[in-house]
Amino acid sequence: MEIFVLFVPLIIAAISFTFNVWNNIRELNYKKEVLEESKISDKRKELAKKLNEFYGPFLQNLKKSTTLYRALTFKRGDFRLLDYLLDENTFSEQSFDENDRTLINEIVDIGKEQQALIKSQGGLIDDPVLTLNFVDNEIDEKFDQDRRDLQNIGLIPRVNAHYRILELARDKKIFGDVSRFQDYRFPRNLPNEIERRIKELQTELESLRKIIRKCN
Repeated sequence: MEIFVLFVPLIIAAISFTFNVWNNIRELNYKKEVLEESKISDKRKELAKKLNEFYGPFLQNLKKSTTLYRALTFKRGDFRLLDYLLDENTFSEQSFDENDRTLINEIVDIGKEQQALIKSQGGLIDDPVLTLNFVDNEIDEKFDQDRRDLQNIGLIPRVNAHYRILELARDKKIFGDVSRFQDYRFPRNLPNEIERRIKELQTELESLRKIIRKCN
């Protein structure tokens, strides 16, 4: 009995120590879960911001511009608006009325909106094909070597330059010399690349949602 009494404090101390260790582990795990959820929440907000403040509006403007462009080029074949604005005489056999002029002005104005969006939200663009390096094998290799460096840039800088030069050509601040400015035609790969990036971001966002649901 006396021996048992001697061991009681030790037993109590061991139990207390075990409980404290378990409680500390549980607290650490809880803090870790909270931290992970916080990181996931921040990542979700970041992805949503990219989708809602740049990629989504940019794609909608592209689609609107494409719709107007199709109305303008109806029955005109592979018509390039920049070429026409630089040298209207090249297309003298085609008839352009006031409706066409209105469509052209709308397309140019959408380009100005896109420029403003790129300027204000360009930090959200996160894809190297869009920002740094894109090679169009069907077009770029047709240019002389000294012009390929201009082509070998991201799609967003390309289209940003296109929008500005399109506006200058519409306002007759530059004209003629079509071959010089052919590098600045609208990059037709852009809509597909924007849609690809949007799908990637949406997939990543949905994966994070699933993780949150499992945690809860």
